[in-house]
Amino acid sequence: MEVSYRWLADFLDLEVSDEAVEKYAERLTQAGAEVESVERIEAPSSLTVGKVTDLRPHPDADNLFLAVIEDGQSKVPTITGADNLEAGALVPLIKAPGKLPDGKEIEAQSFRGEESRGMLCSKEELGLEEKSQGIWLLDGFGFSVGDELTEALEFDDYRLSFEITSNRPDLLSVIGIARELSVLTGKELSPPEPTFNSDAPAPVEIEIEDPEDTPRYTARTLSDVEVGASPLRIQHRLAKVGLRPKNNVVDATNYAMIELGHPLHPFDLDRINGETIRIRRAEAGERLTTLDGEQRELGPENLVIADSDNPVALAGIMGGQTSEVTSFSKNILLEGACFDQARIRKSSQLLGMTTDASRRFEKGMDPGATVRAINRVTEILGEQKAFATASKLADSYPAPAEPKKITLREERANSIIGVEIEKNEIERILTGLGCGVDESSDEGFSVTPPSVRVDLTREIDLIEELARIHGYDMIPETAPDSGEVNLFRTREEKATEKAREVLTGLGLYEVISPGFAPAKQLDEEKSGVKLKNPMGEKRSKLRPDVASSLVRHAENNFKEDSDSIALFEIGNVFQSGEDQPLESTGLGVFLAGRRYEGIDGKENYGFWDLKGVLEDFFAALAIDASFEPGGPEFLHPGRKAEVSLSGESVGFAGELHPDRAEEYDLPERVYLSELDFGALIERTSFEGSYEKLPQFPASKRDLSLTVPKDVAEKDIRATINDQPRVESLYLYDLYQGEQIDSDKRSLTYEITFRDNEKTLSDEEVDKIVGSIREELKAKGIALRE
Repeated sequence: MEVSYRWLADFLDLEVSDEAVEKYAERLTQAGAEVESVERIEAPSSLTVGKVTDLRPHPDADNLFLAVIEDGQSKVPTITGADNLEAGALVPLIKAPGKLPDGKEIEAQSFRGEESRGMLCSKEELGLEEKSQGIWLLDGFGFSVGDELTEALEFDDYRLSFEITSNRPDLLSVIGIARELSVLTGKELSPPEPTFNSDAPAPVEIEIEDPEDTPRYTARTLSDVEVGASPLRIQHRLAKVGLRPKNNVVDATNYAMIELGHPLHPFDLDRINGETIRIRRAEAGERLTTLDGEQRELGPENLVIADSDNPVALAGIMGGQTSEVTSFSKNILLEGACFDQARIRKSSQLLGMTTDASRRFEKGMDPGATVRAINRVTEILGEQKAFATASKLADSYPAPAEPKKITLREERANSIIGVEIEKNEIERILTGLGCGVDESSDEGFSVTPPSVRVDLTREIDLIEELARIHGYDMIPETAPDSGEVNLFRTREEKATEKAREVLTGLGLYEVISPGFAPAKQLDEEKSGVKLKNPMGEKRSKLRPDVASSLVRHAENNFKEDSDSIALFEIGNVFQSGEDQPLESTGLGVFLAGRRYEGIDGKENYGFWDLKGVLEDFFAALAIDASFEPGGPEFLHPGRKAEVSLSGESVGFAGELHPDRAEEYDLPERVYLSELDFGALIERTSFEGSYEKLPQFPASKRDLSLTVPKDVAEKDIRATINDQPRVESLYLYDLYQGEQIDSDKRSLTYEITFRDNEKTLSDEEVDKIVGSIREELKAKGIALRE
């Protein structure tokens, strides 16, 4: 949320300087209202009101005009490309030399023989809107030639950006921040107290279908309204906090929302059918075109404001086009309501809509604030003489909330905080926060929090308020009573930590995903666990696997032009069970793109890279795993394997089928694996194994074999390793081609032999090789000479 410092100064006596702003920002942050940034809003130099006295086309340039501007002291020649000027118009002028609010310098210059000694400004150039269509025309604002605009627009200001937590909706307003500053600094707060009395009856009735959805709905009508531009001060204040000025009616509701924190909405009363405003759930299939021009299909989860025929607004989110206030509107209905935060959150998520209003209602609004908010809008428009008459309030408040009373014990507060706070200081803090305080109780203070403080429900909440306002830095340091600390870690925690350490050491990046199923699943037979009360369509199911989440992350990374992706994730997965969902832990690995290894660094990941990562991982965790033919259908049929522990499948590894890779907008070759991490945990060894360094030299032999293609390499490896004194085995050549039968292949191994008790003779090594040859010959494998 963004707040104008000058706006805050309406309610507090604040110095306007860099040092003061930084000091107050730091104090607010320390007290929990985190100020993320402070931005200085620079003033343009010599911004004055000028009058166009002469306007003609540039004699030597198409689409340019020469405009002579009178500023009360001189006549200033300017060159402009704007086509909305006319003689006699009032415009903002910066004379050269000067500068714009963004620091851009304005210099006198000549263009094709014509001189320009100033600049005519648009709203965009002054920071009042994102995009302008021409020069800002100031006619109708009551200005005279030569008037200064800098102070009228409050340019000399600061913009404070806040990160407001979900439990503090009271801080989503200028007055909320001002109240915090007041109690922190001791400066007197002068809050707005708008009132408006009228004898005119409201021409509408309020009908609330369910008070749980709508605790309160307040409305007022304004007649003979003149819809036009807001005063410049209001426009610029809205622009400084990120809201686009539109017209005086809409601007007044936005201004009151930012100032007081309560969202409001104006309707064109003449475009509402009937005399009853209904707040109800939408019917299945009902449609509403919202103010952003989108047609929304609604359902029973959406709360709407409706007239006698149709919905006219999405409650707490956005109004509808059919009742939009335009320059032709004459009669206005002002809405100030309080909606259930869970209902608005659900409706917003289902429709994929987030607005300034919905963000506030989702955090919880104060039912008691609707009248003050509508009175403030009425006051703002009344000051502009923008309407002829205003009605009484039409107010439906079926079940007014009873004020909460909390007992606060002084001894308890001081004990928990760790410092003694005087009784009068406790009272000052609580009353400064808007609480009612009664000291007459024998048990302690009887405190009535303001209804806007939805977070104050218990004694401990009040104690926290005392601590943060008194100042955490004022609490002395004391050594804690550590007591007994349990340093035991479960087997799962140790295995998870070890797995992360190994995989990051192998060059992979860890991914942490929410546990929801992506829109597309690799295994279409696994649908995940459907949630009964989802937060939205994208979060309606719990995921059945980790691999699909990794593919989605990879897809997003490739869209951002990443050319090398190596990811892993350890996370929960879910399957439907008979009584309740079954939850387990999965480990996923994903490789695609360039390896950035080798001479030119352009080699891409392959299946053997994935297999190598898994083998190194298994070795680090002392797990004896094997790779068998098999794997799911979404993998390439010739480049996949089933991963097994003692003959039991625990997952798969392989290349994603090219057809599936196209569905995901991924490169042609993508490699992934998913393993049952729970099964791996049971087999993981955390005890290190050590061997004595060899004392005797090794002997090496190369062995070239002609092997039938149907013989698995792992069987050859097992046969050789079973021989005594074989220390290691390395396959370094594989050949298939014209010089060998088509049903065979050539494998060449380097075998290392060693005896721990003596040096092996050549005869002894030859004897072992002969034994290996006989064993292999029995399997149909011949030794190549």
